[in-house]
Amino acid sequence: MKLIINGIIFTCLGFLILSCSSPTKNNLYQTPERVVITGKVINVNKEIPAVKLDINRVGFGQETVVADVDSLGNFAASKDR
Repeated sequence: MKLIINGIIFTCLGFLILSCSSPTKNNLYQTPERVVITGKVINVNKEIPAVKLDINRVGFGQETVVADVDSLGNFAASKDR
């Protein structure tokens, strides 16, 4: 009986160790190649056809992106790294 319990414990321990190992590299903290920002302007003004977006990147400073606004108020802007 003790031998069976030890076998079950070692089998579970083996599965636990194998499930914790990662076969691929973890890419969680890599810098993105491109950032896309989309949105909608409520009460769009035809005299102001663009929106200015200030992007604060911690450790890299501030960057500005200008996006055109369509007649419905939608805009899209992208910034490459």
